[in-house]
Amino acid sequence: MELFFEEIVQEGWLIADLGCGAKGSEWYHKLPENCVIDGYDLFFPPNHEMNNFNFFQEDVTKLYNKSELKNKYDLVVADNIFEHVKEPEELAYSINHILKMGGLTHIGIPDSTNITDKLYRLIHPDGGGHIQQFTRGSFISLMNRNGFDLVNMREWPDDWTWLSDNFSLDDYNVSHLTNSELQFIAKVLKKEFTLQKGYFYGWELMFVKVSEESLQDFINRVIEKIK
Repeated sequence: MELFFEEIVQEGWLIADLGCGAKGSEWYHKLPENCVIDGYDLFFPPNHEMNNFNFFQEDVTKLYNKSELKNKYDLVVADNIFEHVKEPEELAYSINHILKMGGLTHIGIPDSTNITDKLYRLIHPDGGGHIQQFTRGSFISLMNRNGFDLVNMREWPDDWTWLSDNFSLDDYNVSHLTNSELQFIAKVLKKEFTLQKGYFYGWELMFVKVSEESLQDFINRVIEKIK
């Protein structure tokens, strides 16, 4: 499935990929010529090399502290990252800070009411890093508060590769289940829990930046919220 932005990116766009990970993303190779991708990640330096890719080891929730990034990017991609951060408001504000007015941000999140997110947290003793739990409505409200309007949205499928390919029984000291049994579970999920049968992982959302606020106004708003 193509992501919303893949068909609308124009030549020469500056793009930020927040939480890029070591492997990057497939969409890197689908962009027009002369696009530049800046990947940001705190824990996973990339293990690939591309002429149009730059890596920055940064906390993506604190990018609003960097004046040189203000209004820099045409597109910000933040897939599978909001559920992992302690301060989602700061991440949303950071995206607003680095994005040009009228720029787009693409975000993919798991819906915490669905099976995938619950299963993910169940099989990871540490929660697997999913420390935030969003619904469609709560996430849209978060982005609205931080200067974004929703442009497009659709249900995001789950191919279950996170379970079949990435979950390690050894890493989590699981001895009461064999790898063949794990693959059997993943095979059943791939067959039964599909978008065609009405099941979805979460949401693919596209927002446009429509307003911005000063850092002090942002701080005041957050303080007021937690009172």
